[in-house]
Amino acid sequence: MLNRKLSACMSILTILLAVLVINSHQGEAAITTPPHIKTDGVFATPNGSDSTPFPDGTVQVTADTGNQKGAIWSQEGAKMDLTHNFSSLMYINLGDKRDKAGDGMAFVMMNDKPKVTQWGQDVGGSIGVWRNPNGKMTDATAIKNSFAVEFDTYHNGDGLDALPSSEGGLILPDHGHIAYGFPGDINHSYEKVQTGGGIFLPTYTYELIHQGTKVLTGDNDYLSNGNWHPFKIDWVAPKGNETTGTLTYQFDNYTSVNVTINPTTVFGTNKVYWGFTGSTGGSTELNQVVFSEVPGLNDIDSPSTMTNLSGDSIATIKDGKGTAGADVYAGQTVHYKITPTDLVTSAHDVTNLNATIKLAHTTYKPGTLKLDGQTQTDGAWSGKTLKESLGTLTHSAATKTIEFDATVDNNTSAGKESAQDTITYSSDLLLNKEFDLPYNVQPDIIEVKNPNSTNNYTISTADLDKMRTLSNSDAVAQALAKLIGLTANRKSDNASVSLDKFKTTADALAAMKNLKAGGSVNLDFQAPDMGLGSTTVTYTITAAKNTGTLIFSQVAPSSTFQDTKLGSALAMHGQDWNTTVQDTRDAGSKWQVTLSLSAPFKSLTKRAPLIGDLEYLKSDGTAVVITDSPVEIASGSNTTSQTTSITGQWTDKTGLALKNISTSNYADLYSGQLTWTLNNVPSH
Repeated sequence: MLNRKLSACMSILTILLAVLVINSHQGEAAITTPPHIKTDGVFATPNGSDSTPFPDGTVQVTADTGNQKGAIWSQEGAKMDLTHNFSSLMYINLGDKRDKAGDGMAFVMMNDKPKVTQWGQDVGGSIGVWRNPNGKMTDATAIKNSFAVEFDTYHNGDGLDALPSSEGGLILPDHGHIAYGFPGDINHSYEKVQTGGGIFLPTYTYELIHQGTKVLTGDNDYLSNGNWHPFKIDWVAPKGNETTGTLTYQFDNYTSVNVTINPTTVFGTNKVYWGFTGSTGGSTELNQVVFSEVPGLNDIDSPSTMTNLSGDSIATIKDGKGTAGADVYAGQTVHYKITPTDLVTSAHDVTNLNATIKLAHTTYKPGTLKLDGQTQTDGAWSGKTLKESLGTLTHSAATKTIEFDATVDNNTSAGKESAQDTITYSSDLLLNKEFDLPYNVQPDIIEVKNPNSTNNYTISTADLDKMRTLSNSDAVAQALAKLIGLTANRKSDNASVSLDKFKTTADALAAMKNLKAGGSVNLDFQAPDMGLGSTTVTYTITAAKNTGTLIFSQVAPSSTFQDTKLGSALAMHGQDWNTTVQDTRDAGSKWQVTLSLSAPFKSLTKRAPLIGDLEYLKSDGTAVVITDSPVEIASGSNTTSQTTSITGQWTDKTGLALKNISTSNYADLYSGQLTWTLNNVPSH
């Protein structure tokens, strides 16, 4: 009797403990349902399904009772269109039964239309998608033309759970697993395995081939743990002549899985039904799902740009993906253009659309907000966040345009920082569809700009001599910057920096004094100003070699004027004048020719001076009187030709001429002496 009473007491104690444990887990399950949309008319339950859609948008795929078989399927207007990219976000809850859970749920894409309206799947371990492991090869319970991701909370220990059983000799606990497969593909998703019966009457099971398997093994890590788990899918459609696309899915914070799918061979179509199945058997759990983003309902894109005020691209969102371009600089003004767009794949109008824009490293400039080109008040802004109601998007009026300016914030560090603005949309059938606009922020700086394609400059001898006469290094740096054509601008607003801000890190004056003909020196040019640092442009300055000559290659030893009579007004030069300049120095070298009357004209017999003027007649009709002081009569460079004929350009009205010849002169021959001088002229 004593033993019986003790046994009864222990039995009661065990029950009480069990009740306590269950209540504890039920408390954990009371977790707030994630934000989600209502999906009235989007999904339906087929006949025979134990699933229940609730008015608030929560779908109970199975109740926490035994032998349930649940399913919900998208309707015709909400199929997945596999010819376009899309994404979807769902949250699933597999109850809070932990190691007592069974059997799980599955996300399914399929083209098995009879099952959309009539549900007769097995209860228990097949989770509504796999074939009966003990059935015949002709068993048709598997969903045809399908792809599935299972969330299996119960380790069957048979062919439906071909999981790793040990690692390093230790038995792995099974707290649930996630895997994918193609339930309707008998050749690639199942392996026929003999289980007994000998040679004559063998028995078989069909072991499921799991792919992308993730097994939960932590002591407190169960699929059925009361939590809502995000499940996100992204589909990248085949392009051009490609036949396969890529489905990427991610459960909770586990590593994402990529699956290559050929829609034609797997589904036989590009538009597929999709939904969730679930089941219980002897073990049970509450299976639920809610939807945050449903592909095809409100498909929306957000082509966006961030540009500088010159229109140069800094960051873009294109085809849903953000890309950083040129860096922005603290203090810079940037322009945003954001265009939420209803895509052609959207099955419904996007009604009650709201946009939330959160700036990461820029600050809105008041008075610049526009919606569809119309100026708006700043009331929709709160700090760095804009909340704007956009109304309705339709296929015929598919786009809204949000524009505004912002100022880039100061860096919190001295180097480059990465930033990312977020643009989030919500509507009646869309919840928190987010796009990211990434960019990189630099501290403001002065940028030295090089107008040349190379960083080499050859300085002429004359310019080098001039550099050596300057007062200090900065004066030389500024003179060299001018010769080279360097400029500088503040990056944030492109404000010009004056030439007198240029410096070199080394002593430029000393470098010029030590520079030999044909030698080179590297100088780093900067232009710090406005309290900002400067980028550096390094130039190799090379002194021109002492090669080439500047000479009169031809000068006639004597030349004549035309014969003239006393009292005539003019005696032009004859045809025997021949003066030519040859310049074989560095390209671009310049020269000048001057002329002076070094001995006046006198008669040969009387030795009387000629009364008259010697003039140089220019092509523009003006004249220069030639005296004993040199005057310029020609100039040029070797840019196009190394040889220039001075006198070859004269005509019967230009060149040297004797004018104003007095009648008091003797009738005689006169001779005088002219001095031609060829001068080197600085190139700059």
